Amino acid sequence: VKMATYGDAQSQFQMGQMYLKGIKIRMDYEQAAAWFEKAAIQGHIESMFALANLYADGKGIPSDMKKAIFWYEQAAMRDYAPAQRKLSKILASDKYEKPDLVRAAGWLYASLLPLFPDTKDLTEVSVELNDLFSQMTQQQKEDALFFAYAFRDSQKK
Repeated sequence: VKMATYGDAQSQFQMGQMYLKGIKIRMDYEQAAAWFEKAAIQGHIESMFALANLYADGKGIPSDMKKAIFWYEQAAMRDYAPAQRKLSKILASDKYEKPDLVRAAGWLYASLLPLFPDTKDLTEVSVELNDLFSQMTQQQKEDALFFAYAFRDSQKK
């Protein structure tokens, strides 16, 4: 607790988890969100993801898909695969203003590349990606692949 109040992001994340799961203290989504936000602002990736989930679900804070997407993107850009996959689902759905299949497929593809480095066609290993690609034009598919490979290249630097 002391380290969390002094601003240690990992400790703040752990406090958020304790409130989220009711570990040694009563479950309190509002307190969980507050601790996750403190750590997320400092760049703690798991806190970004946890805060995004709370915004998406409206637990402890008002439901806000724009804020959820913002925090999922922050974690996704730091190469956090669970955020990349969650962001893909949201962008492909009507939870977003309108579906953005290119970005949805791009994030999903980017999350799969490290798992299947030798696979030529990732639609063969992912039903979700195959479903997305089946709804897209050839140009959209190429744009999604460009997005995914550009992201992967940026992570190598």
